[in-house]
Amino acid sequence: MGGVKVFLMGSYVQVDTDFGLQLLFDGDHRLFVQIDERYRGQMCGLCGTYSYSQFDDFLTPDGEIVSSADVFGNSWRVKDDEWQCSDSAPAPAPCDPQLENEGYQECGVLYEDIFKACHEFVPVQLYVKSCMYDHCATQGNSRQLCTSLESYVAACELAGVQLGEWRENTVCACPLDCSFDSGKCGWEQMLTDSFDWLRQQGPTLTELTGPSHDHTTGSGSYMYIEADGVYQGDSARMLSPHCQLTGPHCLRFWYHMYGSANAMALTMYQLHDSKATKVWSKTNNQGNAWKKAELDIAVSGPFQLIIEGKRGSDQRSDVAIDDLSIHYGMCSGSPPMGLVTTVAPSAGGGQDMPHPGTGHYMYIEGDGVYNGDTARLLSSECSDSGPQCLQFWYHIYGTADTMGLTVYLQEGRVTQRLWSRRNDRGDAWHLAQVDVNASGAFHIIFEGRRGTTVLSDVALDDVTLYRGTCAVPSCPANSHHTECKPRCEPTCDDLDGDRCLINRPCTPGCMCDDGFVLKWGKCVPIQTCGCRDDDGKNHRFGEFWTGSHCTQRCTCKREHGRGQIQCNDYECDSHEVCQLGDDGDFKCKISIFSECSIAGDPEYRTFDNRKHDFEGKGSYILVRTKDMPQNLPEVYVEGINKKNNDDDDDDDSENDSRMARDDSDEDSDEDSDEDSDEDDYTGRLRRLKIRVYNHTIEFRENRVVMLDGERIRAPLSPFLGLKIRERSSRIYLKTDFGLSVEFDGNSRAEIILPNTYKKRIGGLCGNFDGRKSNDLMKSDGSQAKNVKDFGDSWRVTSNKRTR
Repeated sequence: MGGVKVFLMGSYVQVDTDFGLQLLFDGDHRLFVQIDERYRGQMCGLCGTYSYSQFDDFLTPDGEIVSSADVFGNSWRVKDDEWQCSDSAPAPAPCDPQLENEGYQECGVLYEDIFKACHEFVPVQLYVKSCMYDHCATQGNSRQLCTSLESYVAACELAGVQLGEWRENTVCACPLDCSFDSGKCGWEQMLTDSFDWLRQQGPTLTELTGPSHDHTTGSGSYMYIEADGVYQGDSARMLSPHCQLTGPHCLRFWYHMYGSANAMALTMYQLHDSKATKVWSKTNNQGNAWKKAELDIAVSGPFQLIIEGKRGSDQRSDVAIDDLSIHYGMCSGSPPMGLVTTVAPSAGGGQDMPHPGTGHYMYIEGDGVYNGDTARLLSSECSDSGPQCLQFWYHIYGTADTMGLTVYLQEGRVTQRLWSRRNDRGDAWHLAQVDVNASGAFHIIFEGRRGTTVLSDVALDDVTLYRGTCAVPSCPANSHHTECKPRCEPTCDDLDGDRCLINRPCTPGCMCDDGFVLKWGKCVPIQTCGCRDDDGKNHRFGEFWTGSHCTQRCTCKREHGRGQIQCNDYECDSHEVCQLGDDGDFKCKISIFSECSIAGDPEYRTFDNRKHDFEGKGSYILVRTKDMPQNLPEVYVEGINKKNNDDDDDDDSENDSRMARDDSDEDSDEDSDEDSDEDDYTGRLRRLKIRVYNHTIEFRENRVVMLDGERIRAPLSPFLGLKIRERSSRIYLKTDFGLSVEFDGNSRAEIILPNTYKKRIGGLCGNFDGRKSNDLMKSDGSQAKNVKDFGDSWRVTSNKRTR
């Protein structure tokens, strides 16, 4: 169809055009929109402005930049009578701490090495944040979690980065878990059957058969086959998502088979290498209750499961299924978890020596038990009251998630959590001190929790309880104790300790003082491992960075075993601007520039290339910024027009000083002359006044330059990123962020701005929004009736000069 092509590309419908637009849609919830450079700065809508700046993305159809995502989103809403939308989204419910912690662990895999090749092309932070939000909103739904990871992978593939077999060791390796409360979790209806499974909440449609509620909560959803309307022997089948596992696993699920019909059945098949093998089956009435089933799965390579429900001899044969989950290890022969005193933990997890190195310790064995199983160790009763300190050493080491150790205080029937640690803490013993304040007799409970895999041994040793509050532990040289030691401490390899980026709970302990990092277990000066610049930022050996306002290019070199910073003068290329990034660093970024010119009679050409011939005597605003984000400097440019015979010789110092002290006399005369007939008057540009970086620069006749009221001679750089120069027959000003102003000392001027200032200015140079038609916008935001009306609105009066 002309320049538009529509076709299937993998799991996406793709639309390609010959005018720079590409769309990809998976038919569910992922849509990718790609446009080429010709549209930069010309876009609007929920996808933003494509201006290379996030600060103007929340642009409404009215041209207003708002801060609220709800206000922004609602402004682009299209009326739809079939879909009712509220004006504001409900506030998200607080996330359960345990669920939030699980989300950090599962979503945080996007920071790991398997995804690292894409980090430079697709920023991962937004995807992790979105993943965490969805994980909480869906109560930890594993299918949604996998979908979040798939979304990042899809964006990477669109950017040309192939991540290979990324699913291993993520929830997507086997996304079979499903409670059916939020959907079908990727389970699909098969086409080779007679009818479909139905998702149901509450009782089924036929009496005396089927469940009256789901198994999960009693108020959620489940899947079932409705026997009414089909025939004996008809079957409905569901196909699972692809699953790839290593080692033995156990599939658990709950089923409901209640009804008087004969020959109703529920069967599970394992589909591997295009061959379906029956691995579990039940037939006929099993009673009006949910029943638990477990199925051992031992297969090498990818596989899928098929759940088949079969209609019995009459309509009282509704069959239901709920709460599928996959777990590491065999289903059978699993003894209850206990505490043991042997020294034989699982290989790859746990500790092989007690603290301090001889004797015994207590630990929980992760092999043979399930994720989330707990073991508790109860102390004898203690009758002492008042402040006491519980001290012990713990060891939590292994690759499993959710494993941990928790300490409780039990007084009578009341139990209070005092202390808790989760997940891998490294192959080392750690000291813990916990203040205990009991009003009477009490017990201490240590609870160990098994994690997601067998590698989740947790150990405990040297437990003592003594009177008084816990003393602050001493720390080695160049370190101090803190109650909140970050999970990622600065080291020689990671000078800022920010590479893991997973927001897990902090812990008490010793950490290096400021200016020191860990190296081989000791706190050493940062210069041993890199450099620290004047702004307090750390840099690795061999790292290059751009200095303040992009005026220098620096590197960290190792000399005589210590870091030394070497810098050279630098400036961005002519097609670049210097911008302050979200990380606080200055960087050169490619930009497109637009020009406003004033010449001769006068003749103005705006940034959007509209010509107008406004004539007026006095001072007028050429450029004035508005609604500026924090990382873009404000700009103000004022033009002063005079008749040819009004030119004064201001080169002498007396006139310069008078002009520097105050321009108000001249302005007052001009302001009071507003009712005079100016139609017969032609005023030409004679001076420019520029305010930028808290400095006021004036370009006057005969190329005289004033800086903050004092006459200067070019070249001069009064501020980093601000240069004043003279070349040929012109004087000019140039900034690091892309503003440049030239003046010939007579009547011609050029003002150049980068596209980062689009829709952020007003004045005689137009509103710079990419459209000529609305350039005659007055200072109050309305459209002028004519050029004179437009120009007069930007005249500088005494009130306008006060800024």
